[in-house]
Amino acid sequence: PLDDSQTSILVTDGTGILSRIDDKGNSGELIWSVTAGGTTFSTRPVAASKLGKIYIGANNGRAYQISSLDGTTEASALVGDSPVGNLELDIQGNAEDFNRLEARISGTVKYFGIPWNVYDYGVN
Repeated sequence: PLDDSQTSILVTDGTGILSRIDDKGNSGELIWSVTAGGTTFSTRPVAASKLGKIYIGANNGRAYQISSLDGTTEASALVGDSPVGNLELDIQGNAEDFNRLEARISGTVKYFGIPWNVYDYGVN
């Protein structure tokens, strides 16, 4: 779940759209959809629920931070010059919850502190 009040499903499709769908028991409700802006997403989305953020990699070598509330693309970070292969959330140091994003691209691993502000990593 993206927060304690509901169960949400994050879905990506072959056209480059990420959607949040809330589970309503016998049905689902589309909350929002977002595109990768001229590229397609290349990883599964990972949700940092307590931060209210979703992270997803794209074919343009960037990782994106998206608001789980409304689907706004808040920031992105350049991981490399080929499609992002995998993203994982991580805990660094004595933190009690996720505070770092691990991004894999072309056999290289990069780490980014999260959440990102608009100007982190030369974003937006």
